[in-house]
Amino acid sequence: MPPEGQQPVPPFHVRQLTIEDGLTLAASPQPGAWQVYDALEPFPADEGYWAVADSQDALLGFCCLGEPARAPGETGHPAVLDIAIGIRSDLSGRGWGAELGRAAVAYARSVALDRRLRTTVPEWNAVGLHVAEQSGFVRAGTLALGGHQYIILEQPCLQASGSLVGEAPRM
Repeated sequence: MPPEGQQPVPPFHVRQLTIEDGLTLAASPQPGAWQVYDALEPFPADEGYWAVADSQDALLGFCCLGEPARAPGETGHPAVLDIAIGIRSDLSGRGWGAELGRAAVAYARSVALDRRLRTTVPEWNAVGLHVAEQSGFVRAGTLALGGHQYIILEQPCLQASGSLVGEAPRM
C-alpha cells in the first residue's frame, strides 16, 4: 500500500494476490465491494483474484477473471474471458481507475489465448462504465439478472499476429 499521502507510481501491473493483500481489501469500509474468496491453492492464470500493484509493488486494488468476474447468475462462454476490477476505497475518486483497468486488461489479454474479453457492469455504476470504456471495452448489450440491469462491454480477441480479429494483420 502506498504510504499515507503518497500517490501510486505507474506503471501498474498484476501479480498474485497475497494473504496480506486479501486482509487489506477485506478491511475496506465498503466490504460488499471486496468479495475476495478464500483459496487454499493458487488460481489458474485465467481464473480467480489477482492483485493490481504499482511500480513499487504497493497494492492498489484487484482484478478477477473467469467465474468470479461474472454478475450473479451470468453464464460463461468458452470464447469469452470475463474480467472485473476494484480499486482500494481509499484510492477511489483520484483518477487511477483507468490505469488500473488497463493493467488488468493487459494481464487478461496475456492469458486469454483466443478468447474475447467481457466485463459486465451494473447500469447504475457510471464510474465503472467509464473505467471500462477507458480500458478499451465497448458496449455490446444489456442483461437483466435478479431484478438488476447490467451493461455488457467487450473487447475482441487477438490473433496470434497481435492484431484484432477482423482487422488487417500488423507488419
